[in-house]
Amino acid sequence: MPAKKEDYEKVFNKLFGTDIEWHRLKLEDLITLATLFNSPDILISRLGGKVEKQVARKRFLEVGVEMFETVIDKWEGPLATLYKKLVGEESKKGG
Repeated sequence: MPAKKEDYEKVFNKLFGTDIEWHRLKLEDLITLATLFNSPDILISRLGGKVEKQVARKRFLEVGVEMFETVIDKWEGPLATLYKKLVGEESKKGG
């Protein structure tokens, strides 16, 4: 199941520590932003700043994992089941 606007909103607000109504943007615009945020080198260079690559990559990886976990909860199928078993969520459901 593709991510919804609300999923992007949660992740972006957590990333920036804001309470912005990102869902008002078109889904395509949110995807573009997510792509830009997923490339910290490009984002930081466009903002005119410099930051250590490892720090930026770590933070964006953390946000990516959070977004993945938000979406995976809604998915069914063998890969979602495997992921849930690996993190121990499937056993909580009795599966």
